[in-house]
Amino acid sequence: MLLTTLALAASLQFDCPPAIEVSQQLLAPQQGWQAVTRNASGEQRDSLSLRLDNLALFDGDPAELAQLKPDNGDNDETHYWSQLDSSQRPLYLVCHYQHSAITLQQALPVGIRYCRVNQRDRYTLFGLICRT
Repeated sequence: MLLTTLALAASLQFDCPPAIEVSQQLLAPQQGWQAVTRNASGEQRDSLSLRLDNLALFDGDPAELAQLKPDNGDNDETHYWSQLDSSQRPLYLVCHYQHSAITLQQALPVGIRYCRVNQRDRYTLFGLICRT
């Protein structure tokens, strides 16, 4: 019966931007040194493109550090979270990017019951697919 209920529930997709453009800046010049920014190909650039590396689901504002652990733990399978409707607070999707402290976060609509990671393979994440 649970599978029937999930199949009939509305499916929502929340994709993280696949990459972000950032710029790095040296805050304090180092005497005798020249700061140069290069991309992964070694080309000198003012901005860097950083790919999506990981994502997380939070119960409430991510500043409160209430990250939800997937139901299937830290194994290599596609992560999923069920019974999300028990929370009285909004859920947040947080997108993490390679080699960056910058994250993007988005509040998800109220009423979500289940989410799973949307991915092509183990190393290519897109975001979450959720059901109400």
